[in-house]
Amino acid sequence: MKITNTLKEKSKEICSLLAYVMAATLITSPLAFAASPWKAGQGTVNTKFMTTSDYATGCSNNDTSCFYASSYDDFLSGVRQGYISVSSYSSSISCSGPAYAGIVSTNPGGNVSVKATLNPSDPSCYTYNWNAGPVTVNLSGTYTNGGYRYSRSGKSTQYYNGTTYKYDNKYDSFQETFTGSITGFTTPFTGDASAERNSNREQVK
Repeated sequence: MKITNTLKEKSKEICSLLAYVMAATLITSPLAFAASPWKAGQGTVNTKFMTTSDYATGCSNNDTSCFYASSYDDFLSGVRQGYISVSSYSSSISCSGPAYAGIVSTNPGGNVSVKATLNPSDPSCYTYNWNAGPVTVNLSGTYTNGGYRYSRSGKSTQYYNGTTYKYDNKYDSFQETFTGSITGFTTPFTGDASAERNSNREQVK
């Protein structure tokens, strides 16, 4: 079946929108810190804790099907969360919540694992024009030889609700090739992945 440029573009738009929404959620969740609470006026607090955020996304070679997945620590509840979406043409299914907290694992060398089952009947899932049944995702990602990679580490500063924090931050991102299986789709997928680790947060103001 011939895939029209219009269908390709619609698939790209859906993947881009899903990625944008999830990225915005992570950015506005102040780096997903979930330490024990403290009261103003107590002075410097060093919580010596670790939070993580793992992300992976990819599309098929003809850009007609894509996936997006993320596992991260929620700032407000302290509960680890997850989000995953699969899209094809103008249809998509996405699921989120603590039940999906372990769906993505990324190590600093660029090896990635994405495993999840998305069921349209699950109340934590949302569908758009989705006529298929449950989807099982079982992907392994490896760094693409000659592809881009980026790393940074050091002290970072964050402002939240009038309070200033400093913490150690390490971030790695990679261009990836994903193999394995997604129900109803053909791999490989190409895309990228990242891993972020934050620790030793101090309240400094």
